[in-house]
Amino acid sequence: MHAGPEDKRRVTLRQAVWVIAATLTATTTATIGTACSRRAGAADGASCRDVGAQLFAVARKQLADSKAGDPAVRHRIEGLLAPIRDTMVRACEDGGWSLAARACFAAAADQAAMLTCHQALTETQRERLVQSAAGGKTSD
Repeated sequence: MHAGPEDKRRVTLRQAVWVIAATLTATTTATIGTACSRRAGAADGASCRDVGAQLFAVARKQLADSKAGDPAVRHRIEGLLAPIRDTMVRACEDGGWSLAARACFAAAADQAAMLTCHQALTETQRERLVQSAAGGKTSD
């Protein structure tokens, strides 16, 4: 049984969403620093909104550079970027991410750098990020 054009678009969409989701949900075993107990704000350096804005920029560039040529698929993926960004901002704000973590994510130029920044999160923060990216509840 051969895959038709619709099946090929679904695979392309799944692959692209996976790449974007991997940016959000990758976990590592190393941790550095600790979370600050107050909410992230501009006075504390990079804010959680800065983190989300950079994730959005990196994901958009990655999408632009990708081989997904079908305009309909690209449009659907583009529509997922803002909700993914907002999920990251909420995880950052609710989790009290440290200045080091926020600064790392806000300065990350590509997916590899974003993945490295996960090391600046505590294990609990990483777990909550994965859970929220999967659509789960993040509050205790």
